[in-house]
Amino acid sequence: MFTRERIEKAVEIAVTHGYKSTQDPNQKRKDLFDEASATHRVYLVVILHNIPPEPSEIPRPILVTHPIFPLASTLSGVVEEKDVELVKTNAIFNKLTTIEEIRDVHLTFQMRRDLVKAYDVYACNTNLYNQVLKYGGKSFTCKHTIVCTDSPMEAVSKEEVMCTTQLRDPRGNNLSIKIGYFNATDPDEEVQKGLTAKLADNVLDVIKSFDKTLPGGFKNCKLLAINLVPGHGLPNVPFYESVLPKNERIFEEHPIRPPDPLDTAIRELYRDMEEQGMIDEEMKALEPRMSRRERERAGLPRIRASRSKQEQPTDADKHVSDKGENSNDSDSEEGDSD
Repeated sequence: MFTRERIEKAVEIAVTHGYKSTQDPNQKRKDLFDEASATHRVYLVVILHNIPPEPSEIPRPILVTHPIFPLASTLSGVVEEKDVELVKTNAIFNKLTTIEEIRDVHLTFQMRRDLVKAYDVYACNTNLYNQVLKYGGKSFTCKHTIVCTDSPMEAVSKEEVMCTTQLRDPRGNNLSIKIGYFNATDPDEEVQKGLTAKLADNVLDVIKSFDKTLPGGFKNCKLLAINLVPGHGLPNVPFYESVLPKNERIFEEHPIRPPDPLDTAIRELYRDMEEQGMIDEEMKALEPRMSRRERERAGLPRIRASRSKQEQPTDADKHVSDKGENSNDSDSEEGDSD
């Protein structure tokens, strides 16, 4: 089991590495989003025992103690056109961006990237995330630049938005959850502010929510680690690892679906027609070729040779009959010569 001391030690290793590997600000970045090279985002890396059988696209918000974005960040709200007047009463948003604007105006990838760079953070309601994903694409989702909240947009506070991280179901067995950030330009000042303790608090808040937010709960966690983005060669710094007992599964296996009634009726009809000799060679040629085992699984009888084929002599019989005819011909010729 992990302890708070182990979490703080893993965070300290990651933060120290971030201080040492700060890139030159004048160096040209290859990142499409041109994020500040001196700012490091800290992530909790989770590796699962079992892959979720039915992953959801909708992220689940998790409220943590300390902000994962700077409180001075510019904030834009993503709403529908019909809700603009209602959400305008909330003064925390620098600008409101509508779904219709993203859909009809920002049509290209470059235009969407420019829109993402216009503000530090975007916020939307969880019920609207499907449309944001559909029209905004990965420009809004892959870099964790948008925050989903269950609170109404007209009543949510800026502190709540900045202290909300989110968990997305992975397609594989690993996922990353943002737990904070730090600026590597002035390490002494950041250390004095208790950065390590703040990040450890956020890690504990996220882990406590796993039973409600993570598929399979905390029991499904195989490994927990800390990592940075950009990492500059920093591997995952683990602080917890578990082993699942042999032959134990987190999720129940999917039950075998019952056969389709229409397919079953077609198979039974085909079997009856085949037994009555109504399936000729042309129909069998059109039928997809199936192995004997596949036919048994499908409930179809074995393919028997047709009567015409059974009546045809084999190659050996042909050879014997030809030999007998030749011998009879030779005997008759000898009799004629005598």
